Amino acid sequence: MNTLARALLIGLVAGVVSCGGGGGGETLPPDEPLYLVFMLEPIATERPSEPPATPKEAFTRYVDLLSRRLGVHATEHRQLGFGILLSPWLQTPQEIGLWIDDAFDVARERSIAVHFAIESHYNWEGRPDLWNYFDPAGPGYDPANADNVEWSDWGRHPYPARFIDWGTPQRLAPHMCYASPRIRAEVARLAKDVIGARIAARVAELRAAGLGRLFSGITVTSEPSLDDYSSVGAIDPALAAFIDAQGATRSQLGYCALTNAGFSSGAPPVDLRASLADANRGWVALWASGLRAGGIDRERLFTHIAAGASLPGSAGVNFTNAPLSVAFVADARPGFTTYAQGDLAQGFAPLYAELEQRRAGPWAGVEASFIDARGGAIDAETYLRWHFDHGAVRLVMNAGATGDLGMHLAQVNWSSAAVAAYRRFLSNDLRFESHP
Repeated sequence: MNTLARALLIGLVAGVVSCGGGGGGETLPPDEPLYLVFMLEPIATERPSEPPATPKEAFTRYVDLLSRRLGVHATEHRQLGFGILLSPWLQTPQEIGLWIDDAFDVARERSIAVHFAIESHYNWEGRPDLWNYFDPAGPGYDPANADNVEWSDWGRHPYPARFIDWGTPQRLAPHMCYASPRIRAEVARLAKDVIGARIAARVAELRAAGLGRLFSGITVTSEPSLDDYSSVGAIDPALAAFIDAQGATRSQLGYCALTNAGFSSGAPPVDLRASLADANRGWVALWASGLRAGGIDRERLFTHIAAGASLPGSAGVNFTNAPLSVAFVADARPGFTTYAQGDLAQGFAPLYAELEQRRAGPWAGVEASFIDARGGAIDAETYLRWHFDHGAVRLVMNAGATGDLGMHLAQVNWSSAAVAAYRRFLSNDLRFESHP
């Protein structure tokens, strides 16, 4: 599979620890529009007899599809955008540069905003030079790579895979150790030099032409998680069975990150989950600080936390070890996955409370859809209000999943009621309490 095809497929399935409150009461600039962004859906850009030959062709097809569906690109206070997923562990720097340039070219040619999301840690099969500690016959083999993947105990035993279920259980390359010095050095390079500087240069061109609003921003990471496979049976029996069938143990991971933080079997953390959350937050902060070093404004950077798996003691947060607090770092605005499921199944009250407590200011729903916990859908206008009536400045709609879930997301996101709500939003017909 070529890089374009693989990266489009990945798009379907989609520093120092900062404990501060992030924005510290940041207010919305008076000239900042609200953005409604749709992540690229490869299935919507392809013609079976005529697949896109270049990234720009794929992006243009998708943008033209959005135009046909919605009609409105922008009004004074609202902006339509399309989202592109960058996969720096799979794509070469040259390919990333091409995708960035092509996306900005399409944004300018079609007068539509572009938003980028970074797949920061799940799909890194393209870097066996960092994770292959176990296969002497495979590319990149180096026993020292055991220090770049997560361990299942204090005995420094590397765990052989990462397991996910984004609609279908899958086995990936080993779970990345977010605190590995080699990994952190590579993230700093990728974020600053490969992604940040390239995007910043193109943003400067837009601003010089008076078109700065055509850059929505960057979702800084994938949802961070230091996986606890010992708890997976309570939240995903299918994934638990898949792990068992693969012959892997159901273990809590994160001991590599904890060891790099100075803990050991003789001096363990007082609160294991709190320390794992610190490691997740440090990972988010590292990417955000690297992008800032590359020249991206803080106001255009958004974190990405699974808000539906975030409340203390819940099954979801026990698996990810990423509570809502992980979203708040110094160099980015907070952003969340905001499906009305898990800890958000009854509404967004827990999210609002955290934002208020931290005086966080503007935030984003960076992975969103109207699907609810019962398999149905939230009323579209109600869902928009759950965000924009409460200080959100971006809503990034996602249709990326495997199996039937991806199709369900697309159907819900493009129902007639959803399209009507999008059109009302973009035409400035929907007014919001937090954005007069």
